[in-house]
Amino acid sequence: VTGVQTCALPIFKRAGLGVRMTDIHVDTLVQDMGCKVEKNEGGRFRIYHPKNLPFPSYYQFRKAVIDLKGLKQVQATLYGRERVKHSLPHQGAYTERLSNLFESLEVDAFRLGDRASSMYSDDPMSVLCVARGICATSGEVVGVGMSLGSETSEAYRAMLFSMAIPKSKLGELFGLPITDEEWPAQGLSPSLTSDRGPGSKDLATELEESFPMREITPSNSGQSKALVESSQPKKTHTQGAKKFKLSRLNAMEMARREVLRACSDNHTSSVSKRLTPDMIEHFSHYGLPATPHNLWKYMSNRMRTDGVSIPFDQAVRAFCTPTKMMVRNDGVWLGQKCFRSEELASSGLLERARPGLDLEVRGYVLQMAVRTLWIENAGKLMELIAVLRLRDDAGQLMMTLDQLVAQNIELARIESTTRESAQAAKAEYRGMFKEAVGKDWDAGEMKTGAPKRPSGTTAHEERVVKGPVRKEKRA
Repeated sequence: VTGVQTCALPIFKRAGLGVRMTDIHVDTLVQDMGCKVEKNEGGRFRIYHPKNLPFPSYYQFRKAVIDLKGLKQVQATLYGRERVKHSLPHQGAYTERLSNLFESLEVDAFRLGDRASSMYSDDPMSVLCVARGICATSGEVVGVGMSLGSETSEAYRAMLFSMAIPKSKLGELFGLPITDEEWPAQGLSPSLTSDRGPGSKDLATELEESFPMREITPSNSGQSKALVESSQPKKTHTQGAKKFKLSRLNAMEMARREVLRACSDNHTSSVSKRLTPDMIEHFSHYGLPATPHNLWKYMSNRMRTDGVSIPFDQAVRAFCTPTKMMVRNDGVWLGQKCFRSEELASSGLLERARPGLDLEVRGYVLQMAVRTLWIENAGKLMELIAVLRLRDDAGQLMMTLDQLVAQNIELARIESTTRESAQAAKAEYRGMFKEAVGKDWDAGEMKTGAPKRPSGTTAHEERVVKGPVRKEKRA
């Protein structure tokens, strides 16, 4: 066994149906061999070893694995013994007609293969639907949206919202440290903002009809949306008995993963085939990898974009889910979750709410990230942040709207259990009192008039109960 083959041995503890060898290679380098990742000023990522020890490239790693176990065994382990291979013909380049960013938008909409874990039971959650907007010119993922179960149109609206806003703001909504520098794409394609005339369908509905939701396994017609097919998150296909993967992640964590996956794909996908001679010269001169991110920056710096910007407030009203919320004197409430901000405190809105007199306001939420919401106040949008009732880990506030609804249901059950337990506890201690004293907890009778001041025997009894009175010594 060679040194490289020794490095490849960890594949057998990570291998399994649907696990890609590229993922195993990365995990082996970082987790087993102690490699690190650095990013230079040009945006290029590089794996290195802090002690300058050697480590295998992906192709060295792959060759070592195949030499150890043989190609058939590796394929059987990774893909399943019943996998059927298909080959699709290529029919030319799809970007020849394009010259600017946002000139054409493709939407990749799919249902993930793994199911999120429920926060309150052992059952899997509904399937997570993902919609990704992809710039057909650069291959850059310009927006991503998610939804749970059958509410697929929400994924398209969330995707449009993420396209329209700075990606640093998207990261803030999902609690992720994303910067505008590492994900600069912002704007809408002109085809999305054109006047579609009276009676036209909702934009998200139009997109859903044009780019229907599918399973994550790609369709057999690989040439129908080649730009999307080449940019979509890859899934290793397995065959045999029907199975599904129950993720250890909950729905919110999976949504955060998909946001980072979209950002990651912009730095890991290759668009080298799209580069023109001028681009090749530029990328070669500056040592840039041919990724969608760098191609986007190259074209954006030269003002080669058709993107249309819209104000943030307009994006919220157009693409986020409208809902009713209650204003109380301590904040704005959505279900059992309280939201506040300094702007809210100084707006005078809370003073208009009184105990027993809540105010209803119109607001908007991003269903997969209900830590932040927006309410209408005097014709303007006000952004509010969720707060905890006790000082604790603020990460608990990161949840989806479905998780918030489930949390409200669980809280109602807890309150019901509390009431039932309280009644039982009351009976227990009232019975304990009667057993110890021989009288009922509230034994007595009503008398007319005001009680008299204790005197005689009653006064003496009171002094005995009080005990001796301490006299303070005078200085």
